[in-house]
Amino acid sequence: MNLPRDISRIAVGLMLVMLGWQLMTYFGIGMHALLWPFELDYGEGIVWQQANMMLTPEAYGRIDGFPAIVFHYPPLYHMWVRVVSMLFGVNMLFAGRAVSIGATLFTVVMIGMIVARTTPANVPRGGRILAAVSGALCALCFVPVVYWSLLMRVDMAAFLLSVAGFWLGLKAFENPRLIYLSALCFVGAVYVKQTSLAAPLALFSLMVWLRPKLALRGVVTCIVAGLIVLAGLAYVTNGGFIRHVFLYNINRFELSRLQIILQVVQAHGLIFCAAFAAIYLRASDLRRRYAGLKWSMLVNSPADVAWTGVIFYFASTSLILVTVAKSGSSANYLIEWMLVISMLIGCGLADVCRAATHENGADGRAEIALIAIVVPLFIAIQARTLDAEELGFNDLWSAKRSAQMAQLSARVRAAPKQIISDDMVMLLLSGKPVVWEPSIFAELASMGAWNEQPFADKIRAQEFSMFITAGKRGDALFDSRYNPAIADAIDAAYPVQERLAGYILHLPAKK
Repeated sequence: MNLPRDISRIAVGLMLVMLGWQLMTYFGIGMHALLWPFELDYGEGIVWQQANMMLTPEAYGRIDGFPAIVFHYPPLYHMWVRVVSMLFGVNMLFAGRAVSIGATLFTVVMIGMIVARTTPANVPRGGRILAAVSGALCALCFVPVVYWSLLMRVDMAAFLLSVAGFWLGLKAFENPRLIYLSALCFVGAVYVKQTSLAAPLALFSLMVWLRPKLALRGVVTCIVAGLIVLAGLAYVTNGGFIRHVFLYNINRFELSRLQIILQVVQAHGLIFCAAFAAIYLRASDLRRRYAGLKWSMLVNSPADVAWTGVIFYFASTSLILVTVAKSGSSANYLIEWMLVISMLIGCGLADVCRAATHENGADGRAEIALIAIVVPLFIAIQARTLDAEELGFNDLWSAKRSAQMAQLSARVRAAPKQIISDDMVMLLLSGKPVVWEPSIFAELASMGAWNEQPFADKIRAQEFSMFITAGKRGDALFDSRYNPAIADAIDAAYPVQERLAGYILHLPAKK
């Protein structure tokens, strides 16, 4: 009887059951999100409005007049959503969420494929499958991954292209022609979300070390393809694309927001412990096998090259975590980091499986036995059933909430004038366009990049039927979206406040 091995098998079995249950739960939550007709997140409405405008002359247009819409991101996700909406005859919100959910599931598959590539050839086939599946599904244990995957937001589509480009880049060490496909995936990711730089940074850094000529081919392809697309977009938008993506899309830095990293680590601490245990296990093995040799010999082992690439990816995503200090940021800035941590956990499970085959006398080592128990047990504990409350939706999906939102929609639809609303999905569902997005213009005005006085004058002239806000003046959320000059104008012109569906309706005084 081998007690550590028996316990580890129990832990692995429990892990697989919990990960399978997590996947089924995710499918249920995803279907619910697709069928929920109202807002799940503040940013969905503005993305929907941008998608509506993307093929019009107003896309990436000037913002010194009114209506004024800032396009935060490049157009690839918006065009993707438009195609899905047209092909399947669904509205943009449904299509946008479907693209995000689909991108998440394909990303999970790509994670499994990367884990499989990092698995040494002497790992049994069953161990390779176990590692790949477990590492892939581990991504769905992170609440931010699940939450953002349900939204009409650009993030998950960008991560899919980044991870796909990284996987193709690892394969390019054996088949150099794939470097071109890898580079095009990276360019695509940047034209979904312009900050998608962690994956190419990791891959090309690894290649500069091991295969510099291959790295040069990839970097040149990225630069040439990226500049061609940039020139085309700048031309068709009369320079508006560059202004919006690089000049208007600005944020103040608030160091206090770094606490988001601590909050996520605290919430998912067991998974992080499992990941670092996995890193220790493979690093120890590499030190033993490459003792006295040049690390450039890694190029002769696809599995070792791939694992080292994942470590580079972990390093690059770790460096980019500081961007969460931007005002208005959220846990989505940590998602790519979490995806890489899932890869590392899969790698660790593969190493445990290899140790169990008595390879190189590794079986019986204390750390192997400990990790073989700790890693799957920690994942099993974290892979618990997700619910709406844990995701932050609370009662959003209740029948009562749905009835209240329908009532608010009727009020919005009947309004004779334009409306400014924190819930921009509500406007679009009710037949009203989004004409101004509070958060980004608060940032632009605070940075001196936009003159808010003409808009304040419009408010005082009561050119709008109402304002719909998620809170009142003095609340941190309200104050982050409405600068004092705008808030003063709202108080003066729309002094009547009414609560409905969790929002505050600011109405003009009755005459």
